[in-house]
Amino acid sequence: MRTLFQILSRLPLTWMQAVGAVLGWLIWWCSPGYRREFLNNIEQAGIDWKQARPAVAAAGRMLAELPWLWMRPNGMVTDIMQWSGLEHLEQAMQQGQGVIVLSPHLGCWEIGAQALAERYASQHGPVVVLFRPPRKAWLKPLVEKARHRPGLQPVPTNMAGVRQLIRSLRN
Repeated sequence: MRTLFQILSRLPLTWMQAVGAVLGWLIWWCSPGYRREFLNNIEQAGIDWKQARPAVAAAGRMLAELPWLWMRPNGMVTDIMQWSGLEHLEQAMQQGQGVIVLSPHLGCWEIGAQALAERYASQHGPVVVLFRPPRKAWLKPLVEKARHRPGLQPVPTNMAGVRQLIRSLRN
C-alpha cells in the first residue's frame, strides 16, 4: 500500500482531485449504507439534496488527496494554503499563550496541521496533534509514517496524549 501511495503522490494534485470526484460518486452508488447515512445526515442538518450534492464528489477528492498529502516532500503545503484570520493565531502565540486549533478530521486536519508545522514549528516548537490510530492494521504503518513529519508531534487520543498536549500548551 505504501508503494502505491508513493506512486500516486507523484501525480499532480489536480489529477488526484479529479479521480477523487469520480471515486466519491462510485462509492455513493456502490454503498447503500454510506448513501443512507449521508442522506440522513443532510436531512438532520436541514440541507436539501441540491446543496449537499457537491459533497459527494468532495468526499472522494479528500480521499484521493491523501497520497499526495502523506507522501509528498516536506515544505510544500504552505504554498497552496489560503490563510484567513491568521493574525489571531499569531497574536496569541506572540503573547506566549498556547493555542488550540479545532479542525475536522482527514483532509482539512491533515493539511492544516502540516501547514501550521511548516510555518511555525521552527519558532514556536512542534504542533502537537491528537489522533486515533487507524483500526485497520494494514493502515497503521502508513498513517504513522505520514503523520510523523518535521514540526508535527502526533499523540494518541488517550490520557497520556492529553497530558502531552497540556504540557505542550504550558510550554
